[in-house]
Amino acid sequence: MRQFVTSALGRRNLAIIVVLALLSVPLSRSWLSGLVLGVVLLLGQWGVWRGRVARSLRQGYDVGDGISVGYLESEEFRVIDRTGELLLPRGSAMVVFRRGGVVTIVGRSICFLLPSELLTDGDAAFLEGHGEVPQTPQAPTPPFSLALEVTPAVQQSLVDARTRAIATSADFLMTTIFAILIVVFVASFSPPWRVMTGVVVFVVACALPQLRVLSTNRRLMRIVFPIGYTIRAEADAEHLSVTSPHRTVRVPWHAYKARRVTDRSVFLRLDRRKPGNTQILPRELFSEEALAQMSAHVPRTF
Repeated sequence: MRQFVTSALGRRNLAIIVVLALLSVPLSRSWLSGLVLGVVLLLGQWGVWRGRVARSLRQGYDVGDGISVGYLESEEFRVIDRTGELLLPRGSAMVVFRRGGVVTIVGRSICFLLPSELLTDGDAAFLEGHGEVPQTPQAPTPPFSLALEVTPAVQQSLVDARTRAIATSADFLMTTIFAILIVVFVASFSPPWRVMTGVVVFVVACALPQLRVLSTNRRLMRIVFPIGYTIRAEADAEHLSVTSPHRTVRVPWHAYKARRVTDRSVFLRLDRRKPGNTQILPRELFSEEALAQMSAHVPRTF
């Protein structure tokens, strides 16, 4: 919850709530209504964050699950839990900090939490790039049989695919449509100055955040798949493994809920309730055998 409140997204949402509460004062001509609206919105936002945290933890860690960490021969830090494996090279984290018995690893393309007992100060120094690999037993590095160099065309196709996936998701469309309907409804019963106020509220509270989400995701795809980097992958009987400059992810097939294959991209949805939570990879990265493996383990399409 502290991560949500102190994040850039959390600060933005809190600022939007304050703006909406202040704008409601001249509309209702009552400071009390503005205060009530602000409190209601704050409680609603807190409830949404609480639900997301609880759902995320249930998907990642459950009572009785095991979490293990260690190093590979390739000098990568490995985290294993029931959602799969995450391999992080030296310097892949921008910052690692401890708070309240939890350690937060802020990577260049991922951020996640671990119980603080699992990460020593030497591990944190390695992830931040100013420490060496501790002298511990090292496991062999998993093989990668598929490879593809990221060209400008490949990168642009991935960025376009991510843009379409977000712009056509239910979250994106319903938020925009619902906000437009509210503005139209207010405009039909209000004088012009209130219509302009509604338009300003719509732009500040809905349009700009949605455009910011698109911009952030497009920038993130360029970070994860930089031009000149060779993506490596392996589709075996249990996992799909994919490398990027800042991490390697091994996800078990059962974690994927649905798939879609186009001429340029492969979409693997991780959560049916959140269409935007979809892994997007170049179609050229998959061999026919890998596609057959994926179809056998992820039969549902979308």
